Amino acid sequence: MNRTNRVESTYAFVSLVFVLANFAGQNVFGQAPSFLLASNAWICFEQKQYAIAISNSLECIKENEDEARAMQADMVKTNAVVPKGKVAPAIIDSIHANGILNDVGTCHFIIGECESKLASQGKSHIEEARKAYTNAREFTYARCWDTNGWFWAPADKASLRLRKLPPP
Repeated sequence: MNRTNRVESTYAFVSLVFVLANFAGQNVFGQAPSFLLASNAWICFEQKQYAIAISNSLECIKENEDEARAMQADMVKTNAVVPKGKVAPAIIDSIHANGILNDVGTCHFIIGECESKLASQGKSHIEEARKAYTNAREFTYARCWDTNGWFWAPADKASLRLRKLPPP
């Protein structure tokens, strides 16, 4: 099986699992629907299926943004510390416990990435990227797991990407 077929099979499997879980109102493999939407959005982004990645991200945001904003506000009030980079195994679970916050912040970032890739099709994509990155910057406590073994902050990367966009 070549790489494209493996990725398409993975995408189909994740999509099927999400649809079945959503229909049954269940978390899958201990994962919340927000995680599945965000994961699916990443898979679609990597496959240059930007419209589907945006759609999954928007669904995650629509369903979870209020809760994510409440989590962010609570963390701001308590001056929480959420590390980035490589962390001790005991810390990983505490970061994953902020799943909805992590997923919403990441989904705003994914939309920004997709719109940036689509920018060659018109200025409206640049403005949509700007909006998405600006939204991602609001979730300063969100973290995204890199498969290389560390956490990164979508808000930080969104700030970097905003600086690279052409002026409005």
